Amino acid sequence: MSEAEAKRRKPNWNKDEVLLLTELVKTNASVLEGKFGPGVTSAKRQEVWQVITATLNSSGLHPRTKEEVEKKWKNIKSLSKQKYSDFSRMTKGTGGGPAPTPVSPVTNAVIDILGQDNVALTGVPGSLDSTMLQVLDFVPTDERRQEIMAETDASKKRKPNWHKEECLLLAELVKERKTVIEGRFGPGVTSANRHEAWQKITDTLNANGHQQRSKEEVIKKWKNLKSAGKSAYSTFKNSTTATGGGPPPTPISPVTEAVVDCLGRDNTVLTGIGPMSMDSSFIQLLQLDQSFEKELEPSLASPSTSASACTSVCTSATSSAVLEKEKLLLEIEVLKLQKIYLQSKIRKLEE
Repeated sequence: MSEAEAKRRKPNWNKDEVLLLTELVKTNASVLEGKFGPGVTSAKRQEVWQVITATLNSSGLHPRTKEEVEKKWKNIKSLSKQKYSDFSRMTKGTGGGPAPTPVSPVTNAVIDILGQDNVALTGVPGSLDSTMLQVLDFVPTDERRQEIMAETDASKKRKPNWHKEECLLLAELVKERKTVIEGRFGPGVTSANRHEAWQKITDTLNANGHQQRSKEEVIKKWKNLKSAGKSAYSTFKNSTTATGGGPPPTPISPVTEAVVDCLGRDNTVLTGIGPMSMDSSFIQLLQLDQSFEKELEPSLASPSTSASACTSVCTSATSSAVLEKEKLLLEIEVLKLQKIYLQSKIRKLEE
């Protein structure tokens, strides 16, 4: 197809096409011209336009796209508004002169669809002209603003809160997969395995007749439960170990108990890092240091004078230097983490 053929202007809409389009719009006026709501959505409106387009094209007239049909209807409405406005003004005018020209069948059909009391046809009090009416088409009216707000509220409607049974079930499901969900990454614990476990937990929750939740919502809820559980358990533990009088500590909730049971009561997530305690990163560092020393012991205990033994010792010395450097870097990272943690503890004490 040549460029000239591709850019060839499509045939004008004839009277039969316009009348058929108007009749089809009139049949679906509640969707195409009605206010947005439960039964009138943007998707439903687009679906109706597609049906109208297919009906027009099946009538043996010129083939049109859905966008062309929608644009034509807007043009028909705009032209009909202008003609009806002129007709209404002339019929209400005083003095002599020729009788006003009757409006066309198409204009009558558009008026019938929009309604004769429609502000776009009757005008706005204060003698606004048709140019202003066209501007008003682009400026949302109060009703349209309410429709837009309703659509926004519907799309952002807050899901129901998690109730106790859901939280208890979630804690139980996480406990069954604790190794994958809360364990350290390694050969048996990968990111893919963890996401697969979360998907199974989500499917189980949704299959139990509760509210439908996404995997992301379930993961976020578990993080919130852990955070709230840590705070509640820490407060309870401090109250039980405090000296002096005072009311007995408030028992922790069943949900917090389930979270604590899942994580383990000695978990640093719950107990925190005490003044004389070490976090898991530092423990890993000590384990690395001990394994490093064990690897060096055989080489240092039985030195060999042979060339192969010398090569082995040299290689071991090189690897030990690399390991020593890695250990020091890990120590730096641990100290940084401890600094951040202690700063957060200070901030909490100051609040």
